[in-house]
Parts: sequence; C-alpha cells; structure tokens
Amino acid sequence: MNTDAPGTEAGAELRVAAEAASVQLRAPAAASQPLTPEATQALLHELQVHQIELEMQNTELRRTQAETDAWRSHYFDIYELAPLGYCSVSESGLVVEANLALASMLGVPRTALVGRALARFMLTDGQNDFYLLCQEALQSATLQADGGHAPSARKGAASSLELTLSRPDGSRLWAQCMVTVAAQHSIDVISPKHAGERRLSMRKVLRVVVIDIQARKQAQLDLLGALREKDALLREVHHRVKNNLQVISSLLRLEGGRSVQPETQTVVDAMQARIRAMAMLHESLYRTDNFAAVDLAVYLRELSVQAFNAQLTRPGAIALQVDLASVLVTMEQAMPCGLMVSELISNSLKHGFPDGRAGAVRVSLQPGEAPAWWRLGVSDTGVGLPPDFDAKRQASLGLQLAGDLAEQIGGVLQVNPNLSSGAEFWVGFKVA
Repeated sequence: MNTDAPGTEAGAELRVAAEAASVQLRAPAAASQPLTPEATQALLHELQVHQIELEMQNTELRRTQAETDAWRSHYFDIYELAPLGYCSVSESGLVVEANLALASMLGVPRTALVGRALARFMLTDGQNDFYLLCQEALQSATLQADGGHAPSARKGAASSLELTLSRPDGSRLWAQCMVTVAAQHSIDVISPKHAGERRLSMRKVLRVVVIDIQARKQAQLDLLGALREKDALLREVHHRVKNNLQVISSLLRLEGGRSVQPETQTVVDAMQARIRAMAMLHESLYRTDNFAAVDLAVYLRELSVQAFNAQLTRPGAIALQVDLASVLVTMEQAMPCGLMVSELISNSLKHGFPDGRAGAVRVSLQPGEAPAWWRLGVSDTGVGLPPDFDAKRQASLGLQLAGDLAEQIGGVLQVNPNLSSGAEFWVGFKVA
C-alpha cells in the first residue's frame, strides 16, 4: 500500500480547508456583503481542488480495498485450505480461532472448536505434555521479551511434541503439535458510556500447528514389526547354527575316541577347538540384541577361557591372563579374531611349556596409535621360539591358519623378535 498518498495528515488539511471554505460561504450572508467576482472565482477554484482531492482519496481507498481483498483471498487459501491444522489458543488454553483443516481433522464443526479447550481433544497423557509445552513456550517468550536467555528455545523457534488426538466419535489420530508465541492486537472499548473511546491492546496467544502423522506412525509401527520379525529370524538362525556346530563337535569327539593313534586325537582336538570358537560367536549373537556388531572383548574373553581350559593338561601350572578393551566389530571381523586367538592359545600351550614348565598365557586387545586401529595379541612366558622357527612356521598348520585369519581382518601376523624369553604374536587391524 502507498503510505505517501493522502492519508491522516492530508485528511486533516482537507478538513481545515473545508471549514475555512464554509466560513467564507457563511460570512457574506452574515455580513450582508456580496462576494466580488474575484472572490467567488477563488472560492470555486478552492472547492474544485478539494473535490479533486476527495476523488484522489476515493481512488486510493478503492485501490487499498482491492489489495485488501486480494490479501484476504490469499490468506484464505493459505490459512483455511492448508493441509495442516492451524489455531490460536489463549494463555488460558481456549481456542480463539481455527482453520477448516483442523476442524476436519478433529471431526467437528469449526464453531465447536472456538471457545473450547484444545486439550479436550487430547488423551490425558497428551494433555499434560501439551500444557508443559505451552508453559515452556510462554516462559521462553517472556525471557526473550525481558532480554533474558531462553535455555531450550531459539527466538522464533517452535516447540513440538507428538501426541494422540481423540475425536468425538471415539477414533484416534496421531498428530504432531508445534507451538509458538505471538502477539495479537485487539481494540478495546474504554467505557460503555463512551463507545467512541477505544484503545489498541496487545495480548499473547499461542499459535498451534497440528500435523496429521497417522500414516507416518503406522509406517513406523509396520517397520518396527518387520524389524522384530527379522531379529527373531536371525536369532533362530544363529541358534540353529550353534546347535549344528555342537553336533559336529560331538561327532568329532566320538570319532576321536575310537582312534588309538595320538596324532589322530590331536587333529580331532584341534578341529573341535575351531568349531567351538565359531559356535561361541553364534551363541553370543543369539544372546545379544544387536546382530550388526559384537563386543569383541566379551567374545574373546569367553573364548579364551574356554579354549585355555579345554587344552590345559596341567591345571594350576599355567595361568591365563586377559587384558581386553571393549570395541564393537562386525561378525566378519569377530570370527577371524576368535579363531586366530584360539589357534595361538593352542600353540602356546603345546610348545611354550615343555617338561612341566610353569608360566602364563596372555591375551590382549588394546587401541592402536592411529584412530580406529586396534592391536590384538597372544603372548606367553614359556621357553620362547626355537632358532629354526621360520622353517617350522611354514610346516605348522595352526600358524598358517592364524596368518590367513590375520589377512582376513586386513592385517599381518607379526612376531615380536625383542623378547628375551617367551613368545608374542600380534596383529594390527582397523575396525570397519
């Protein structure tokens, strides 16, 4: 709108000029003095100017009215026909105004909304949450108006929550409510005796936006149901794999018991240890709620104790020490780590403590120097490595398998050459 056109000041000037012209028209009659032709001509000119000014004001008023009608139509499209529910709520919680979308959403006429508490269309839990949300928004607006700092809200930001709305027909609707505080201007009559005396006042109102999220909530529930079904299936798969591996281990034990050859029994025991390592991982996944990741420290601790006790021939002479930091890894990394630790423990017990020698076997898992890198190692305090270790390493199936497993997790099996006694094998790998 053009605010430079004839407005309040122009109207005041026009009023003064009109009164002056009126005085001039009445003056000749009162004084019984006829107007001269020049005075009459000047007065007519002044009246013509005022008439033009009035026509200009009327034109401006018609243009302003057309703009107002256009904005009113635009406002109707945005506010009334929006796919979202809008309403203004007083500080006492009563609906001051609402759009057609909100009335349709709640299944009531718009007249049934105005003047009623919006919380009456919410369940009890939602009413309490909505009240707290409104109070938080009002408190934040007060702090901002006073120059304070609102701890949980930004200026102009909307607070929101999800709740269930209840329609008069008993049906329910999941909705998201967003609340902001705004100032609403109104014209108040100062005194009933003086209806013309009015003043402009400002009140706080809560602007509430209600969004229908029923479809989204239903999709979330369907997705959650599908996820639970998938978890149940995966749990059952891991449980059955673990059972099948235990059956295979039992069959190997039976076959090994029938053989009188010590070499055969040694091979069967090694195979059983490897099968137990794989079965234990599936058992861990079966018991956990997270199938995507395994706590490697928990898995290796259980595996180390079981592998150590299963292969220890002289209880009490050799101790097991574990120093494992917690880290989550995928099943693809956990399985090679477990098998490698089992092989290295077996190697230490078999070759590190001959002739009744006492000592300790240590399993460690610690963070590396680089981010996401970890160091997994197995060491012992036994007799150490023989001089021809490199040649024997190529003939050892266990160490060959440990080396291959280290490559599976992106590392290389290393031997610590700086030990004066005992042996240490380790691998560095990056957690995926």
